[in-house]
Amino acid sequence: MLYTEKVEITHPEDVLDKLNEFEEGDCDIFDAVRYVDGLKIDKSKTYSYCWPHVYTESFIRGASFRPYIYMNNRPVMIEQDISKWKEDYDGEIANIKNRIEIEYNAKRHPKRWMGRIEYLAYIDKLEREMRDMIAQAQRERRCEIKNEYICKIRRYIYGMCYEQTLSSIKPTSLMYSNENIGWYRPEYPIADNVLISVRTNFCYGRSAYFHVNLNYKGINILPYTTIIDYYWSNMMDNVRYTMDCEPQRNNWENALSFVEEVSNLITTDSEKFEKEWIIEKVEKMMEGLKSINENISKYYEKQKEAKEKAEEEERKAKEENREIRKIIKYRLIDDLTIKRHNIYEHETLLTIQVDKLTAALALLEDLTAIQTIYSPILNHIDTIVHYNEKLIPAITLCRNELQERIKVLNAKLNDLQSQSKDARNEMLLIKVEIDHWLEETYDNYRQLSPQDSVKQKMLLNKCEKDERYIKQQNILSKLCLKINETINEIKDRESFDKHLSERKDYIEKRLKERIIK
Repeated sequence: MLYTEKVEITHPEDVLDKLNEFEEGDCDIFDAVRYVDGLKIDKSKTYSYCWPHVYTESFIRGASFRPYIYMNNRPVMIEQDISKWKEDYDGEIANIKNRIEIEYNAKRHPKRWMGRIEYLAYIDKLEREMRDMIAQAQRERRCEIKNEYICKIRRYIYGMCYEQTLSSIKPTSLMYSNENIGWYRPEYPIADNVLISVRTNFCYGRSAYFHVNLNYKGINILPYTTIIDYYWSNMMDNVRYTMDCEPQRNNWENALSFVEEVSNLITTDSEKFEKEWIIEKVEKMMEGLKSINENISKYYEKQKEAKEKAEEEERKAKEENREIRKIIKYRLIDDLTIKRHNIYEHETLLTIQVDKLTAALALLEDLTAIQTIYSPILNHIDTIVHYNEKLIPAITLCRNELQERIKVLNAKLNDLQSQSKDARNEMLLIKVEIDHWLEETYDNYRQLSPQDSVKQKMLLNKCEKDERYIKQQNILSKLCLKINETINEIKDRESFDKHLSERKDYIEKRLKERIIK
């Protein structure tokens, strides 16, 4: 029997304590640098681990073993930079002193009532305060750089301990968690006929992913039911792996527990595993596909209800200050789809139906592999093919309607844009007329250049009071609103048309490949 075990990672407390001393004490940063140099950390073995970042953040950057600061957009070693700081600050003090001296001699300075001796004392005091401020700023900056450096070095310490622990458990473990940055694709032969594949891409922001796949007797055990249970599960990557986890550290526990559970079930009762993990899931998927094929509106309403229920649960969890753990990335229907459905009901429902049924079509190879343990799967494959064949004329009809509507909208847009141009021209004529009247009436207006802001403002104010100008302005405003609405509708319908066209091409391609085979 397989079992999962948590292994504690031990850390060198003496080293961490020493780093804490450097961080909290008044020591110079180079004391910390010299100490870290003596640790002989193998950076090449620890850099690839992302601890303590969460998996969706960026990997370690700038954790240099030599602290740098930036001056004039270029990195400069702190030792070399001290003199540059002093030079800059000396120059700043000299500038202030010269400026005050000039103002004093010109008797514009607020301290001009001082005698010469008092004034020089005032300058000295100002200079001392400035130097104290510079020294304090310099100390604070050095301390800040020191603490940033120590924080990054800690991560290498943790990475070193992580790598050492991982190396010690590899020989005795069939599978283990791993926090490698970037693409990581290990495979684990857990038992006879059981192969686990892990696909991760940690610390690359929104591109991060975490997949776990179980292969049994050459069959990829895929989450067939997610195609019907979730709206956002039709993307091919989301149905190519047994588990599509959120990139979170706690999902390693879920992934390893899953491997333990199914592997033990396979080795103790393979018939039960096949029934629960393959046959029942495929049958449920086929029931859902049949429902989607016959009544897509019902599927949509169920998704909408599930979304409302999930949002209510999240609201309650927030009020009760408790966390909802999300294991997988699949999502229920979204607000944008609901909004589009309210405006384009037929197009939205057909698009959902097409996405669901073509997602099943993409799984034909994996479903075919199941026939070795479940022969009725061949009938299910024929059913999926039939569903997709039926989509082609429906897609064609919808696309024809979309394209006709787009033509009408484009004609409407051209007319609105023509009316808009007429309104602008009319406003321009009125503006020219008012400008001519102002030139004849006011000498001060006539003397200003056409580009003068005062003249432009006077002209605009006069136009805004003219009833003819206001009328055309209102007409133009309404036309602009209608133009924007028409453009948005054209874009929406073009988006539906493009998506349906791509799906139709995909169906025809897959069906053609099937005939050739």
